[in-house]
Order: sequence, then C-alpha cells, then structure tokens
Amino acid sequence: MATDPLLRRKKLRALQFNVWLDGARVRDGLSLIANAIIDSEADVVSLVEVKNLKGDFVERLKRKLKERGVLYYGTFQGNPRKFGLDADTAILSRFPITEESVIYRTRENCIVRSLIDLSSDDDNSTPHILAVYSVHLEYRCYSCYLPRGYNSYSNQFPGWGMIRNGKSRSGWLGTVMFWLETVVMFLARNYRDIEPQPMTDAELIQQDNIESTRPEAIRHLIDDAGTLEENIPIIVMGDFNEPSTLDWTESMSHIAGHNGLVYKWDTTELLDQSGFIDAYRHLYPDPVTHPGFTWPSAAQGPGEREMPKRTNWIKRADERDRLDYIFFKDTKNSGCELKAADAWLVGTPVTLVRDEFVDESKLLFQDKYSYGVGSPWPSDHRAVMTVFETIFGATRQK
Repeated sequence: MATDPLLRRKKLRALQFNVWLDGARVRDGLSLIANAIIDSEADVVSLVEVKNLKGDFVERLKRKLKERGVLYYGTFQGNPRKFGLDADTAILSRFPITEESVIYRTRENCIVRSLIDLSSDDDNSTPHILAVYSVHLEYRCYSCYLPRGYNSYSNQFPGWGMIRNGKSRSGWLGTVMFWLETVVMFLARNYRDIEPQPMTDAELIQQDNIESTRPEAIRHLIDDAGTLEENIPIIVMGDFNEPSTLDWTESMSHIAGHNGLVYKWDTTELLDQSGFIDAYRHLYPDPVTHPGFTWPSAAQGPGEREMPKRTNWIKRADERDRLDYIFFKDTKNSGCELKAADAWLVGTPVTLVRDEFVDESKLLFQDKYSYGVGSPWPSDHRAVMTVFETIFGATRQK
C-alpha cells in the first residue's frame, strides 16, 4: 500500500480570542481587536463574549478588517438585538464557510459550529471540509477558586468572597449567613489581615464543577462531532472557564494557587477521553515551563496616558489559569490531516497576581507572547494561536 504522492501542504493559523464584551471595556477596543487578528495572520478565528453592545459586532469587525484589506467570512448566528442572550460566540474564516449553526445554548453556555472549505481555487479535487467549533462556557460555579480559598458563585459556595472556615453555604439560609458574614468581615478592623482558607476536597470540588453544566455542554459538542462525516477533521476553540485536566498535576500542585490539589478537570477530561488533542499542551507538555496562562491578562487602551486595567476578580490569591484552548481531532480516513506545528499566546505578558501587576516574561516560564509590556490590549484574557500544518491527501492510500 503506497501513500498518494500528490500531497499538498498548507499552514492554517487558528486564533482563540475572548473579546471581552466586544472590546467595550478599553478605549478603541474594536480597532485593537482588528489589529490583533491582522497581526496574527489568523485564517480561522473563534470570537468569544460577543454581546453586540453597539450593533452586530461581527459585521462591525468584518468591516474594520476589510478597511485594512483583509476579507473574512462568517456571520453572527444569534439575534444581535438580544445582547448575547441567544448566542455569544462566532467564527470568522478567510476560507468560504459552507454551513453555520448554534448547536447548543443555555443561559451561559454557547457552542457554535462552522463547516469551512479549505480547498484552493485551483484545486479540482473533492472539497476539503474542516469543522470548527467556538465555545464559551458557564462562568459561575468557578470551582478552581475553591482551592484558592474563594467561593465559586455556586449553590454550595455562593458569591465571590473568601470561604469561611472551609464550609459550604448551600440553601437560602446559607446564602443569608454568607452575606451577613461578608458585611461583618468588611467592617472588622483586621480585614486586611484575613487570608483565604483553601478548600481542597476533590469530591466537593467535582460536585461544584458538575453543577456548572460545563461538562454537560461539552458532551453535546462531542455528540455533535460524532454526527459529522467521518472524513472531516475538527478544531475546537473556546473559553471554557475551567482549567485543563493536563495542568493541575503533581508538578503544578504548589504553583499558581493550587495549594496542593491535583485534579482532573471534568470538561477537558471528557475531550481528552474522546480523542481531542489539546494543541498547546501537545506542543508544550510541561505545564511548569509552559503554563500558558490566559487569565487574567492586563488590558490597556492605546496612548501614553493609558494605564493597564486590573482585570482580576480576587485579590488575595494567585488566580492565573489556562482557560482558553484550541483542540483538534483528525479522522483516520480524512483527506486533510492536521498537525500542530507551533503555538503561542497573543497578548501582553503582563498579568495580575494577588492584585499586583506581574510581567511573566521576566519569570522562569518559557511561553511565547506576541505583544510586549505596555502594548495596547483589549481583553481580560490572552488569546491563543496555533499554527497547523494541513496535509491534503496525506491519509489516502492506494
């Protein structure tokens, strides 16, 4: 059996980008988002946190990109007048899109899928279809705050304040007690001396995380991917609002506020078990040298007088995590093989740790960043770029 010698290779750049409420939190945010996409030379873009605060964000962004001489396909699949309530993700592509649809939507979970034709204009063979998913998952029940000593905004741990004595506060009475204690704590003279109390019970953390419905949402994606034709490769991009099963390992157990916890996070574990490959961790398997933190990122508008914005949600713990991902999955008999060739973080190396700005490029981490310190950046997340090598005809045999 010989492999087809007529192999055609292309580079495909995929960008996952949380645009933080359409870039509205930073001056000239729309232009900064367009600049980041153009600078990255992305072929396919997943846009997350699309709220259409000033009209159809996707159309506004496409016009801005076209003014810069770059044409992208893609439409917003919800009603732009609903401010992201029926969809808040979108996909842009420099290749023609043959199909777009919302495959799953709840109050805070949204999954959109596009089928993209990668065939060249001069390619007379069968079209090479790529399936791309854009994912934004529930931000509440943010269970990775529990080992950091903060509540997750769930039924068991309501609000975002510090955990009291390691106890859950389920039910209405627990919620009332939580807020009473919060008021007392803020009025206390020794408030600044109070430190978070980590909760590292893996069983409670899993219960809390499952309550988020993030794992349930990703099961819908996995089921939908199973309905595609078997020769279609898949890229999944998104802000999962949940850490990676490959990041909270023994080697990371005392880094970035993990406080000794080793845990297989449920949502990415489901993708891993279903054959999806985490591109960043595939290229950089050691989370100690390449943590790839995407949250939180300092945001900053253009101009010398612009100061970086504090985007962190908690002040007395290290909340850095990799929440934004690009996964991929090949099919055995596909006419288009995907290989992850390179990956880096798109954005500034400046983050926040315990409410202090930190330049991660000066630490021992070896992650690559596309922007320097002080560069304008429109989001509270870093974006993620993966360069794929697409090999057409690679798996056809004769």
